[in-house]
Amino acid sequence: MRSTSSSQKLMRELQRRILNKLGMHSCITSLVSSKYKKQKVRLPAFEEVSVFSLVILALCFVYATFWAVTRKQSYSWIGQDVLGIGLMIMVLQLAQLPNIKVATALLSCAFCYDIFWVFISPALFGKGESHSM
Repeated sequence: MRSTSSSQKLMRELQRRILNKLGMHSCITSLVSSKYKKQKVRLPAFEEVSVFSLVILALCFVYATFWAVTRKQSYSWIGQDVLGIGLMIMVLQLAQLPNIKVATALLSCAFCYDIFWVFISPALFGKGESHSM
């Protein structure tokens, strides 16, 4: 019985962390003062979650769905940039880099990755249109 209890606690903690670290959701909830986060709702799978967090999660889901539906429009790059910024902020919150050397190495790798896909990949793969799946 004890292992079931500890595994349930571990699962709840994992679910709480996943809910709290969803890109845009994390950015928005961290910017708003705590007075809006006081009302809580008890959900079966997530224990106690603030009502504010659920509202922000729903808005983020609507935003991501809107972007997915309109991603082929000329203005969709703005939505993609916003989603990417939220993802990068979430990664920075989760990574907790130990020192500046590690951060510099990761940033250098990201720079090389970007240079490859922007400048070198057309020479390797041709300059055809990209196809979305």
